[in-house]
Amino acid sequence: MERYEKLFDVVGWVGFALLTPVALYVFRVQSVVQLMDSKLGFAGKPEFWVLLCFAFVLLRIFFGGEHIILPLFLGFAGGFFLLSLVARIGFMGWFWRPASQQFFFQNDRLTFVVGAAVLFFGLIFSYFRKIGLLVQFLLLILLPMLILLAVNAISLI
Repeated sequence: MERYEKLFDVVGWVGFALLTPVALYVFRVQSVVQLMDSKLGFAGKPEFWVLLCFAFVLLRIFFGGEHIILPLFLGFAGGFFLLSLVARIGFMGWFWRPASQQFFFQNDRLTFVVGAAVLFFGLIFSYFRKIGLLVQFLLLILLPMLILLAVNAISLI
């Protein structure tokens, strides 16, 4: 692995770490919510942090040193769609407006955790030398959706 590839791998993980303020905001840590709402302006909005995170991860996709790229794309896409439901990213309104009406996307905390997990595992799986296409699809797309569906269905009972 080249030196610049290692650097961009670190950039991708720094991008993932930038989801921390969003996590604290979604889980309503009062001091963080107050700071983000009152003092940070546009940088206090969850969509700013989600977009910044995915910009860094996109740099990793283009310049990082992964063995297989598909899990990184699946994690990026799946995580972005799920986290756009939580952050309410403006240009993704075509997706989150109708999707947020569905019962299995009602819990923002669960949607955030599942979206962050999809992104995390996409980043991890990209280091594997070989992982089956079906396994990637099951673990990064189907399983997270089933978790969202099952947990939210249980909470409705």
